[in-house]
Amino acid sequence: MTRVPFLALMLWPVQDGLRDSVLQDVREYTSLRAPEERRLALFDRLAEYGPLAIGYLHQFADKTPHPEIRRRYRYLNHEIKRKLLEMEDDRPAVETLTRLRSDLVEFDVDGVAPEELLIELRKKRAHENFMVDPAEQELLGKQRLSGASDKLNLADALDRVLGPAGLDFHVRGKLVIIARRDRLWMRAATFTVPPLSDGQRRDLEEAFRELDSERPEERAAAERRILAVGLAATPRLESALRTASGDARERLRRLALQIRAPLNRDPLHVPGSARSQKLEGDDRDLLGRACTNEISVSFRAEPLASVAAKVAEISEIPIGVDPDLPEAIRGRPLTFAVHRVAVLDLLEALAQPLGADVVVRQGTLRIAAER
Repeated sequence: MTRVPFLALMLWPVQDGLRDSVLQDVREYTSLRAPEERRLALFDRLAEYGPLAIGYLHQFADKTPHPEIRRRYRYLNHEIKRKLLEMEDDRPAVETLTRLRSDLVEFDVDGVAPEELLIELRKKRAHENFMVDPAEQELLGKQRLSGASDKLNLADALDRVLGPAGLDFHVRGKLVIIARRDRLWMRAATFTVPPLSDGQRRDLEEAFRELDSERPEERAAAERRILAVGLAATPRLESALRTASGDARERLRRLALQIRAPLNRDPLHVPGSARSQKLEGDDRDLLGRACTNEISVSFRAEPLASVAAKVAEISEIPIGVDPDLPEAIRGRPLTFAVHRVAVLDLLEALAQPLGADVVVRQGTLRIAAER
């Protein structure tokens, strides 16, 4: 008989409790029976789950046999995307998503690669700034997409053609990035659970018992102890979530989200380090120009280092690639076409999915090792 590693067995239960909480909130929100105040509170709760909420919503929509329920799930999905972009203060991305949800498009494709679909959409002037995930362009180039749209808004049309292939889109500035759903949204759902020693396990069980204490200070201390254990506490948390209710369930839910928070801060979504650097003088001016100067470029299977050099030449912004960056990143062939996109948005969209970062260093915007 084939033996399954113990840690692999632990991955499935880890997802159940939080997934069930999302499903419960989604069903109440989309039932339309809840008062408006309650629905607003539910929406804020769903946004707290971050990218994970979008991943689970896709799963729920795929499984429901009811077209109207599926439509509500898709609508809620786009609303949460917008909320997450607002939380990152990416106003150009919010504007781009709004356009995608309002501009109508017609297309009919059968067995085309993702890049071919994007070329077709550009020809129809549906949107100018599409990009396939730089980290997986070769892999996704083997996918074949089929679907038709008759005067459908572009966001729903993309859902229709990308969804059956397990793909979705993410917005960054003016860029619309096509990637695998799991890579975009489900990073916080599956992870390796670190082992606990016997002493840690006993301490964790004691902390869970104290979560039911009538004394607020004891409950707060218990929460701190659970958070200190980190991901190793997740199986126990998920087990408790499946049976808890009321205030106890809400406390457990928030603990689960806090523990997963670092996993939700995915480089595919968050700004690069340059935006948070404390810069002065010329370096600050350089960052300002990178945020506002827009360029139009296209490349086919061009290495990242060559792309950076060409962008520097066109934008007249000093851009470099660290010499110690692995060749697998420096030499990654990239294919894309963009029109009037901010230099920093473009560099982040290219570098961060590859595991690199964008920083300001000695008067140069540099693609460097991941922070």
